[in-house]
Amino acid sequence: MSGWAGCLEWGQLQFARLSGGLKCLGHAFYQERTCSVGICWQGDAIYYALAEKQGDAVRLLRLAKDHLPTEGISGMQENERRQEYASRAAMGLARQGWGGEYIACCLPDKDIRCYLVDLPAQMTPAEKKEAAYWEVDGRLLEEGLSAEDFSFGWHLPEQGHSLALSVPQATLAAWRRCFEAEDMQVAAWVAEIPEGMGEAAPAALILQETLPESLAGFREQDIPGASGAIGAAFWGLGRISAFVLGISSANPAEQGPQWAWRRLAAAAAALTLMVLLFWGSWAGMAAYEALQERQAVSQQLLAMAPDRKAMQVLESARQSTAARDATLQQLGQDALPWYSILLYLGSPSLSIEGIWLQDLKLGRDQSLELSGTALTYAALAEYMEAFRHEPAPLGIPLLAKAEHEAGEGRGEIRFRLVLKP
Repeated sequence: MSGWAGCLEWGQLQFARLSGGLKCLGHAFYQERTCSVGICWQGDAIYYALAEKQGDAVRLLRLAKDHLPTEGISGMQENERRQEYASRAAMGLARQGWGGEYIACCLPDKDIRCYLVDLPAQMTPAEKKEAAYWEVDGRLLEEGLSAEDFSFGWHLPEQGHSLALSVPQATLAAWRRCFEAEDMQVAAWVAEIPEGMGEAAPAALILQETLPESLAGFREQDIPGASGAIGAAFWGLGRISAFVLGISSANPAEQGPQWAWRRLAAAAAALTLMVLLFWGSWAGMAAYEALQERQAVSQQLLAMAPDRKAMQVLESARQSTAARDATLQQLGQDALPWYSILLYLGSPSLSIEGIWLQDLKLGRDQSLELSGTALTYAALAEYMEAFRHEPAPLGIPLLAKAEHEAGEGRGEIRFRLVLKP
């Protein structure tokens, strides 16, 4: 097959494989309820029943019974009596090793209200349940009560009387609190159908469903209590018994499988460990690569150390040469033509009798200072006037100092001239 039909068939095949894989994965983390424990109080005894689900069949594995000290319990208040029953039941389950199983309890007869209702045979089960509810509600209203305050179990056969078993929700809540105080979670509550109103006799069902070795020690008077415990255990595995009705929960078979929390926890721990191992491996490899890279760079730097030292020496020499060249260039730009100045100052026009030049130096502002001695002020004036008539590359001199030095001999005049360009 080719074309679009072939692509469609291939897509359907892949989707079926994916669905099968997801279903297998879901089954790995879901667990079907396979065991259930039923508890029932009857007279001075507590009865326990352990049932197991094998495929579609439910099998009763064991029955057990504990006696109650009636003389101590009879004088207790109702809540105290319930708490004592819950405590005794917790100890009995621990003694049997059934504490971790799914628990269903059959309520005592004194907590149950029973109502018979006549309904037309042609009604559907849903119509029968609706009609029975309103019929019971009307009877409760006559007593000043309301059906909203009760939990019901319904037995609606095709022929014969319909039956409604009810328990006040407050009573049910009180029982729950008593078991929760013992760290027990009761998943379902049932009530036993009065004898003669069910579809089968409890004694016949017990003999049919119970292992022969489990009946050791049981007598005929144990049948009501044992049947209540067996019915509760069967109800916990989704099998509707012929002599009990569920009161507070739907049929356990309709609740679906339960999460396998231990498997989920183990899978989550394994996944977390895998993530941590992957992250640790990645971090270790990254750290190892960084260390290798650091060692390689260190070796390269060590190999380049002589070249780097030579480059530093060359750079230092280059900078020194550049600084010297800059200084020489600056000196070349700022230097005066000393040779021309000396020739100028020694020219015949500036050779005045009675004038002796003694010093020649450069000032701070690129001026030229001439220092010397004159015999008379007239000779000094003639010398300064000679600068005016002779082209002067340095400008006209200014008299900065002229002092007559008295002493031995003629007494010269010390002068200092400043020439600015």
